[in-house]
Amino acid sequence: MNIFANDVYPAKHMAFDDQGILFLSQTKEGKVIALIDFNKNGEADEKVSIIFNHKATHGLAFAKHNDNYYLYVAKETKLIRLKRIRIPFTYGTPETIIENIPGGGHYTRTIKI
Repeated sequence: MNIFANDVYPAKHMAFDDQGILFLSQTKEGKVIALIDFNKNGEADEKVSIIFNHKATHGLAFAKHNDNYYLYVAKETKLIRLKRIRIPFTYGTPETIIENIPGGGHYTRTIKI
């Protein structure tokens, strides 16, 4: 067992995209980052910010729709998605898919597609 990445605390939710790149949410920081292992040695070589300054980013999922590939991010009161513009990790502007998800209890939301 080894450490894949340092300095990613507090990571909350992780998901792999179709290229095998690990994405993770940092809920309190309002971020989603991608951790890339270019040389395939089991350690992240680079951290790429996908989104930042978003309140309560948590659940992550990927899905293909109409020949486009999307990253879905569950937030406290809404679900957003970002269209992948270029491989490996260039994404467009977040688009709200569902708004006004009821609050209460935990503020984190998980998504599964």
